[in-house]
Amino acid sequence: MRFFDPKRGEYLLTPEERDQVNQEQRRAIQDLDRALEAAQARIRELERQRRPEG
Repeated sequence: MRFFDPKRGEYLLTPEERDQVNQEQRRAIQDLDRALEAAQARIRELERQRRPEG
């Protein structure tokens, strides 16, 4: 049995589906965090390469 939200016109997620969505969101956030860290490291490296030595 599933509950329907007539205002939104859709069925509500089951607890298991909510857990899965939350887990997928956590994984996506972790992936984005890793990508951001890698991009920031690359920017720092490129900035070091651009600086005149002295």
